[in-house]
Amino acid sequence: MSPVANPYRDENGVLRNKLGIIDADALRQVEYQLTRVRALELQLKPIEGGFDLAHLKAIHKHLFQDVYGWAGQERSINVSKRSLTEPGWKSVFARTEEIGDQAGRAHALTETGARLKGLDSEAFVERVTEVYAAWNAAHPFPEGNGRALNTMLTQLAREADHEIAFRRIPGDLWLDAAEKSLPRIKIDDPHQQRAADLQEIREIFEYITDARPDRSVPLEPIRVNQYPEPDRATVQAAVMTAVQSDPQWFIDAYRRDERSMEGRYVAADLFKETFEEFSASNESRNRYNGPVHNSAAVLSAELFRQNLADKSEPQRDTVILLTGVPGAGKTSSVMVRDQGLPEHVRAVFEGQMSNPVTAIDKVQRILDAGFRPVVQVVHALPETALANTLKRFEEEGRGANIQVMSSIQGGLPDSLAQVKKQFGDAVELVVIDVRDHTRPAKYQGWEQLDLLRSEGNHEQIKQRLNTALERHRAQGVIPESAYRQAAGLPPLGRDVGLAGERLRGTGAHEPGRGVSPVGGGQEVVPRREQERNR
Repeated sequence: MSPVANPYRDENGVLRNKLGIIDADALRQVEYQLTRVRALELQLKPIEGGFDLAHLKAIHKHLFQDVYGWAGQERSINVSKRSLTEPGWKSVFARTEEIGDQAGRAHALTETGARLKGLDSEAFVERVTEVYAAWNAAHPFPEGNGRALNTMLTQLAREADHEIAFRRIPGDLWLDAAEKSLPRIKIDDPHQQRAADLQEIREIFEYITDARPDRSVPLEPIRVNQYPEPDRATVQAAVMTAVQSDPQWFIDAYRRDERSMEGRYVAADLFKETFEEFSASNESRNRYNGPVHNSAAVLSAELFRQNLADKSEPQRDTVILLTGVPGAGKTSSVMVRDQGLPEHVRAVFEGQMSNPVTAIDKVQRILDAGFRPVVQVVHALPETALANTLKRFEEEGRGANIQVMSSIQGGLPDSLAQVKKQFGDAVELVVIDVRDHTRPAKYQGWEQLDLLRSEGNHEQIKQRLNTALERHRAQGVIPESAYRQAAGLPPLGRDVGLAGERLRGTGAHEPGRGVSPVGGGQEVVPRREQERNR
């Protein structure tokens, strides 16, 4: 008897979709980008419902409405999933005629105890584990069950005064535990069966679930920009909400990034990497660099404050304010080969010092905390800095705006002159001249302000950068997306949509996929391949 055809996949096993994409890897990337923005919308404005099947369908429809015509609809075929860890075994989901009953059992677990309200942490974890396992067994949709369910569980937890931080979970750990939470059978001998084991998934929920304590940190206000593009406005609002609700989580995640030197190296651009909305791909870095910047800047200011308050290692008596035009190569200028930051340095704060008000404020905070402030400027040719930012855009998706570059380099000398006037020799000035990259030179002393003026004022530098940018464009050596970011223009449409348009009609790859939950209950683009539904 021939197997039943899968109406959701094409002849190559790729999910049929509204975008006409027939490449599995391309579809995975585009699907993630589109559903991630929809998920952020639900963080800001959850769908009201009874945490039943109808509610889960509404969530699924919202998440996948841009990608699949069957979003929010129950699957019409039976599915199972091959084991990731035990070859020859597969997980079993509810048959199509059983989905309603299984969903009813899951919903009943939710309703018991007034939707889990009033439960202490231990009791909540026990119940939400059972709820998850019941819904996972129902598996009502052809694709995206995990994303829809974790979104609903996040909402359920918040209404019950708990918080489920899916972003804490290593993806593979979750996949293994989720698999074991289901009944399994031997593929070549269906009489061999294993019951669901909830122990590992329960341990994960215990790790990622908190009663919602006051984890507030006295942040500076986050400035709101206006974006006409709905997805960019949504990302800005969602990131701001997440940062304001639990800023310390982002700071702790930043400290764990080895590039931060345990948090001693403070930079807003590196903080952006803690936002999944930004770091998901080069395209998202380009599109959402502006929308997440102010949240990253506020987090970096808070970490700077925490570093100044740390007196645990008195030998670290110096704080470096690292500045210079974007693309100058600032980070490498303060690192000691194979050691990281010098031992006497308490912290490095990378940021612009071209505004005398904020520059003076930073120096005053360092002095008030009892540290020795050093302003270190990396001085580069504007054209070289631009070339470096365009290369960075190609490699990482993040460049720099020439208006910002000229403002920083052109305004820096006069701003630092105000710092000198305010504090005198209590502040040290160091200039690393990298205009000849083969022979970098280090100079010390406030007389080096004239060296910083050598490349011109704001308008002169802006004109040089504009000329160089237009030359790169005319030579055809940079893509239009890089040009637009450097010129300060908004991205051309949604990059994911453009990617989908480019990929129509391309060949298909192996359609298998694995998914893992992260911030806000969503799934990251998979790094571990999983057998597709059979």
